Amino acid sequence: MARRTVSAALAGSTAVLTLAACGGGGGSQAAAGSADGYPSKTVRMVVPYPAGGGLDIAARAVAPCLEKDLGKNVIVENKAGGSGAVGTTDVLGKPADGHTLEMVLTSSAVITPLSNEVGYKLADLQPVGQVAEFPYVVIVGKGSPHQSLEDLLTSSDSLKAAAPGASSQGAVELEALKRAGAPITLVPFDGTAGVKTALLGKQVDFGTAVVDDDILKQHAAGTLRILGVTSGDRVDYLPDTPAVKEISGFESLGAGMSYFGIVVKKGTPANVMTKLSGALQGCLKDSATRGQIGDEFVGDTFVDGAQLTKAFEAQSEAYAPIVNKS
Repeated sequence: MARRTVSAALAGSTAVLTLAACGGGGGSQAAAGSADGYPSKTVRMVVPYPAGGGLDIAARAVAPCLEKDLGKNVIVENKAGGSGAVGTTDVLGKPADGHTLEMVLTSSAVITPLSNEVGYKLADLQPVGQVAEFPYVVIVGKGSPHQSLEDLLTSSDSLKAAAPGASSQGAVELEALKRAGAPITLVPFDGTAGVKTALLGKQVDFGTAVVDDDILKQHAAGTLRILGVTSGDRVDYLPDTPAVKEISGFESLGAGMSYFGIVVKKGTPANVMTKLSGALQGCLKDSATRGQIGDEFVGDTFVDGAQLTKAFEAQSEAYAPIVNKS
């Protein structure tokens, strides 16, 4: 998947980022000075995708809880466009003082800066902590002749595979499967909903998407069948479903987990990061917050900013050769 340039929608936001970068030491001093008494005003949480999706739901679940701990309003704002780049560029154009947060996932934090010329890189983001994690799943429709993951990936027939977008993490995962030997022709659709519709309409042979409650329900009902997960290991709520790396020939795969997390602009003061991290950790222990996100997707052990940084970096390393192939 060759690098490409994001649409002109980024032009204005990129200009803001450039001007902010030119501020030099003055900006750093201002950020450092604002650390005392944080937060001193309303906190924005940018979601770089439209309202109603899984990332938006997670943000709106966490925001009210953060408000209680921080003592200031936390306002969720959707800034969609450029595969997440418009919202991220907006965040990076603001001071590194903790008053502008972003709820990201692997596609926006890792895949977008790898596959697009967006004017920033993963290292410009500083994770506060993980909110949830969702594996990509390999799914087939009712009546599919493929009864197992091994049967599917080693098929002698050329298979049409649905991805939730041409440059999504799901598309990169399918490209990884193809490079490992699966007989795949990629067919991009509009998000997870498009993948489900294509499977139910028998337009494709299989698809991949981030697991959600609806997919789990359809799997239980037999409308859709989950044959495998692309994460490094099996997941607790699908104990009988193998990971792709368990199949002979596909052992090198396993990066396909979508991590949801809160990030800020790199350079945010340490005591602000500590306060945000502590607030987030407390929120993820709250049963109401966990229930809104999906309790099975929120880990019992808090993944802090340093750990999430390592996870994103590992995914970037795994995906870079696939995204940047000629």
